[in-house]
Amino acid sequence: MNPIIQEQNRGKTLMGLMLVGLGILFLLGTLDVIDMRIVWWQWWPAILIVIGLAQVIAPASIKQGASGVSLILLGLWFFACFNHWYGLRFRNAWPLVLVIFGIESIVTAIFQRGRKGAQQS
Repeated sequence: MNPIIQEQNRGKTLMGLMLVGLGILFLLGTLDVIDMRIVWWQWWPAILIVIGLAQVIAPASIKQGASGVSLILLGLWFFACFNHWYGLRFRNAWPLVLVIFGIESIVTAIFQRGRKGAQQS
């Protein structure tokens, strides 16, 4: 199978799974099984993590894969700040955002260098 088609199918599958999950979540909210205000406020960073996972699993480019890593880490950062993990709050954890985007730059550079080295061989 053509790798481009295969990559598009993975992306569509992940998007479909995400829509099914959101649909179930909203259905449970409309049936008053769960309180959507609480769920949304506590769990919205999971959307960043899922999008990041989709980019890491089926990246169109090295940059997109590295961006996926950043989205995953950013989602975890939001979870940490909202839930005060290890005493982290927005006012004292903001430097971690700089670290996250620095990691994205490093990952991009490492994989681009590795690709260039493989092409020269």
